[in-house]
Amino acid sequence: MDRILLFSGLEHAFVARYASEHFPDLSPAKVQRQMRKARTAVRYCILHSLTGLSVRELSIRVADSHLFQWFVSAAQIDAIHPASKSTVDRYEKMFQAEKVERLVHDLNRAMQDENTISDLLYQEAVLR
Repeated sequence: MDRILLFSGLEHAFVARYASEHFPDLSPAKVQRQMRKARTAVRYCILHSLTGLSVRELSIRVADSHLFQWFVSAAQIDAIHPASKSTVDRYEKMFQAEKVERLVHDLNRAMQDENTISDLLYQEAVLR
């Protein structure tokens, strides 16, 4: 899922659209910081949508699961910083549920095309 989000451009477009709608007057550095936060929020929202867990259960699962930590970028070199239940709740409120559902739908639709699948999933750089 991470590779699909990164290489399809859907996540970046979603986050950029959010930033342009909510932070039109900020400096580029502040917009980048808000986009990083929005990217994390989108990942938590996608994880919440796909797992169907409650906000409390999701925050606990992210704290316990290395895969979930990696997906939401909670794991740092020196420590793990999963979001608290209230932070996950704030992330959920950043975006309208319909927009997140639409993003998940667009990701699913992108994966139905065989050419897109091979481009996104098997795109590896050859080391020489």
